[in-house]
Amino acid sequence: MRTDFDVSPASVRLMQARREQRQFDVLPEDERPETLEEGYAIQAAVHAALGATTAGYKVAAANVAALRASEFGLALFGTLDAPAMLASGATVGRVPGSRLTLEVEVAFELLRDADPTTEALDAGDMFGAPFVAFEIVRSRYLDRKVVGAASFVADNSAFHAFVRGEPLVAEGQDNGAPWSEPAVLMHDGKSISTALKGEDCTEPLRSLALFWEHAAKYGLALKRGQVVTTGTLVQPTDVDAPGRYEGRVGRAAVAFTLV
Repeated sequence: MRTDFDVSPASVRLMQARREQRQFDVLPEDERPETLEEGYAIQAAVHAALGATTAGYKVAAANVAALRASEFGLALFGTLDAPAMLASGATVGRVPGSRLTLEVEVAFELLRDADPTTEALDAGDMFGAPFVAFEIVRSRYLDRKVVGAASFVADNSAFHAFVRGEPLVAEGQDNGAPWSEPAVLMHDGKSISTALKGEDCTEPLRSLALFWEHAAKYGLALKRGQVVTTGTLVQPTDVDAPGRYEGRVGRAAVAFTLV
């Protein structure tokens, strides 16, 4: 990170865009982060300025294919803000002038406080049963795919909202990898996306391990009840039509209504 890089202008611009639900092309060149460290510094400044409680973290671009194509060779991360954490069955408002992107994911909840700088990851001890969830993505950029990884993470990796669904496996039950069945995304009962496969598909435990490395590097103090959502199992799908959206992995479901 540049010693003379000031995160304030970019963080103010992104914070205002979030509050106004506004999008813009790119950060001005003199505000633009060049490294992931600068991007995460802007992300942290926006989060602090908004005053939101950290309800958890998101993992993005963590599948094998994405890592191979990655600008920096690393997965990308964001913060889940408490006001944007919803229960299955919630109502979500449309954002005028833009679409929301839906991802069906596997998420985990921390059972206790943990310090990744001193503790090795032990998913069975630290996290509860995995559950299915929606991550709702909406960038402050008009096209998040062209701004580069550093600017993407500065915008909190395009996080908009999180919807928590049903457990994939009952507490105390060991079914191996309960997310092995293809994920499904539906709108009013009709399938609207395809399940990812092979190197394009997220492997939840691998994503969790990559997050642990990130948390150790940035000194994140993880708290009981925080959630880590690990990345999409379906092709990310842009939506704006009102109605009921449902994601499924096996028999576990998550849903919300867009109005």
